[in-house]
Amino acid sequence: MYYKNAMRSLGICVIIAILFPLNHNLKAQTVDYSEIFWLYGQSVYGITFRKSDFTAELDSIQNPAFGIGGSAVATDPITGDLLFYTDGNVVYDRGHTLIAGYSPGLNGNTTANQPALVSALPGQQDQYIIIANSASYSAGGTISSARIDMTAQGNAPNAGTPPFGEMLSPVNTFLTNNASEGMIVIGNAIGTQFWLITHERNTATFFITPIIGTGLDLVGSTSVNFAADGMPAMLAGNLSWSMAAGKIAVSPQDTARNVHLLDFDIATGILSYDQHELNSANFDPDAVANDIYSIYDTEWSPDGTKLYISRHGSNGTEGMVYQFDLNNPTGTLQPILPSPVFRSYGLKKGPDQNIYHLFRANNGGPFRLGQISDTDSISSLVVYQQPYFPPDFNGRQFPETAPYKIPEFDLVG
Repeated sequence: MYYKNAMRSLGICVIIAILFPLNHNLKAQTVDYSEIFWLYGQSVYGITFRKSDFTAELDSIQNPAFGIGGSAVATDPITGDLLFYTDGNVVYDRGHTLIAGYSPGLNGNTTANQPALVSALPGQQDQYIIIANSASYSAGGTISSARIDMTAQGNAPNAGTPPFGEMLSPVNTFLTNNASEGMIVIGNAIGTQFWLITHERNTATFFITPIIGTGLDLVGSTSVNFAADGMPAMLAGNLSWSMAAGKIAVSPQDTARNVHLLDFDIATGILSYDQHELNSANFDPDAVANDIYSIYDTEWSPDGTKLYISRHGSNGTEGMVYQFDLNNPTGTLQPILPSPVFRSYGLKKGPDQNIYHLFRANNGGPFRLGQISDTDSISSLVVYQQPYFPPDFNGRQFPETAPYKIPEFDLVG
């Protein structure tokens, strides 16, 4: 019996040894469809990227009973099938109806910048977690979560249809009751580890919370304060991650605060301070209620050498997108838009490697979409096209998408 068990264990170890280098390179060898569905805003319109070549296409599949702020979308990274999406409050399945088992309690602020995130649960087959944030500008938020079981048939019309999923009751994670609006989930390069990064309102403190098979690992959560590195207390409106650069850009909601850059090590989960971007602060006073962002968003170029900054605009200041060149960190920020806009909102890099931009050209006007191409280039070579698609998207921010997760393999039947 001992010999038999020992040989069985040895066989499993050999299989793992063979599969590990394959898994290690799986992401590089597999097309990743995790970002092809962009569902956001209070309209039926969204963007879908073709699986064949990632060309952006306008679609009208979304349930319009949705928040005007940020959202989160889960898509199967291997098949490209839409799984579910949320604005931090409602959760819709792939049929665009409330997911089975839905109950209120996520409490995400549906007008906020990053009220919802989605991540797969490592080591679990077809299990996901929604993370929602109730923060509203200067009012600190709580972090709630809910598990999504994508093995459940849910609202699927028949047994032959892929599962539509089921939501478990949301819970308060008690991670914090003082979160800023900005938060992000980061995965490692091969999709086996994930971390939630959050910011404490009116501080220079960030929490790094691992995501494990059961949800958020509060016991393993750590914090770091960057005040000694020169980061001022702030309200972080948005966190933007670049795998190529290994950096997070922190967008301040406050006036008189620069964009700050942090380094994140995806091998160790360690967060450290990098630098601030000179002259990126907006000193214009906020004069319009609920129009209270200084820097609304940032997004990285594909190679991680350029950062694009969406300056929101306010009383006396028009909206603009600027380029910050990490190869010339003391250089002047370069404007990208052909002309200023009334309000500048979300930025997001698509799987086609272009950056998309939400804006309002004038007060009371529609929420339009622009496209920024050649974004690895210096500012004079960058191309901006507006509007890229004509409809009113009625939304300020693009969705956060679930990071790539390596497929689970059942090694022992």
